Parts: sequence; C-alpha cells; structure tokens
Amino acid sequence: MPTPWRKLSYEQLSTLELSGKVLDLGGSRKSKYHELIRGNHAIEVVNIDENSGLDNNFDLEKPFPLQSESYDAVLACNVLEHIYNYQNIFTESCRVLRKGGTIIIIVPFIMFFHPSPHDYWRYTKETLNKLLIESNFIDISIVPIGQGPFLVLGQMFGGVRIPELLRMILYYKLFLLDKIISLFVKSEALKERYPLGYFVTAKKKV
Repeated sequence: MPTPWRKLSYEQLSTLELSGKVLDLGGSRKSKYHELIRGNHAIEVVNIDENSGLDNNFDLEKPFPLQSESYDAVLACNVLEHIYNYQNIFTESCRVLRKGGTIIIIVPFIMFFHPSPHDYWRYTKETLNKLLIESNFIDISIVPIGQGPFLVLGQMFGGVRIPELLRMILYYKLFLLDKIISLFVKSEALKERYPLGYFVTAKKKV
C-alpha cells in the first residue's frame, strides 16, 4: 500500500502536461509516475543505479555531461533530499533547460529517514523559493502536499513494517481525523502548517 506521501504526490503529478524532451533526474523506468504525466513528450531517465532502467548514468552532484538548452522540462521527483550538493541540481537544470523551459520538483519535508543511498536534507517552502530565484527561475509555484497533523503521523508509519491490513486501517482513521479538524480549520491552512512535502514548478527566465 502506498504511503500518504506517495499517493498525494502522484496525484499532483497526474495534473502535469508536458511536451518535448523531459530529463528525469534520479528517476526510474520501473516507477509508475511516468504514465501519470500527460502530453506529447519523451522522458530521458538519469540515475546512478544500473538496475533502475535508465538512459543516462552520471553523478548529479557534478556538472551534467549534457548540452546546454537541450531539454524542455526537468523532473526531480523525490531526489533532492538524497543529493548533498543540491545547488548543482538547480544550476545544471537551468543550464540544460531551453529558455522558458520548466523544472518540476517533488520533495518531501516531513518524512522518516530513507537513505537511497543517503538522506541529507529537508527543504522548507522558503528555501525552495530562494534556491529557484538564485538559479534564474521565475513563475515559481510551491504547493504543499498533505492534509493535516494526523496524516503526518500516518506518514511516519511508512518506515515501519506492519501488516498491510493494519496499515490500511491506520491510514483511513488518520485521514478521517484530519477531515474532522478541517471542519474547524481551513484545509489549506492545515496543508501549509503540516506539509508532507512540496510540489514545485518554475520556468527558466527567458
């Protein structure tokens, strides 16, 4: 059963419509999120894991061995927290994007420790906004992914091995508790206060 984070972040990805060449940083052909993205596009996967189903293999902490302004979109889905030299992701993504190209980031905030092979960082909304501005991006949208404090608790159980039936019941109960809270507090305010992570889009400055 998918964690609340994965379920909600995939829902955000299903709203995307991309065209042209898309560079997926740290992605995998084995993941299901590619099929969620609409539009006429071709995705090129970069990873260091040979078993992930990739098109290109290079270190994301170093300059990308790719031509400048050669992609229409860059996708970084659940990868930023695993990159120590995160600034390289922003500067190199901007470099390889065509002018007006889009960067799409999905990154966790409240999340259990999950090394792959390392787990270095958590990013606030303010941090992401500043990093994008400093890297020559505009039209920045940073949407919190989440529902409320109880779903945050449910996400923490994603790192614990428990029977799937128990996990399903737990998620359902916590989901309902957040729904009850939203009767008294605006749901958008709860998402801002208790984000599991963020769905980010921005454009390279023309």
